[in-house]
Amino acid sequence: MNELDYNYFQKQIEHPSQYDCYDRGEGMYECTQARNHVERYLVNTHTQKVYELVDFMGHVKAFIADDIDYESVDKMENAGDAHSLVANYRFSVDGFKDGVAMVIWTLYPDGTIFCGRRRLRHGGQLRDNYLRFY
Repeated sequence: MNELDYNYFQKQIEHPSQYDCYDRGEGMYECTQARNHVERYLVNTHTQKVYELVDFMGHVKAFIADDIDYESVDKMENAGDAHSLVANYRFSVDGFKDGVAMVIWTLYPDGTIFCGRRRLRHGGQLRDNYLRFY
């Protein structure tokens, strides 16, 4: 992961303007770009380091191909985003406990994301296909 400017993100945590920052516990914050919610960063206030999780194009920077169990992923109906390391849908960090957090990466959402303005379901799957990392 790329290390970024801590001071900039520390200001965003205290007074959000361009990034929405969420406390994930143990001095860790997940910051998302406020306009597009695609860019995601992990801020460690103890070490004063910032890591890029997802870039502005949706490319996952937090993991490399060797981190993913493709044998399991390929059993999913829509696993393409895992192979291309792209977060087209939900990508988030859950709370930290003892230095470990679960990362949820939705590869293909259920049908509700494809609903019309009246929130009518137009098919889709019964549940999200997602990966969990610990």
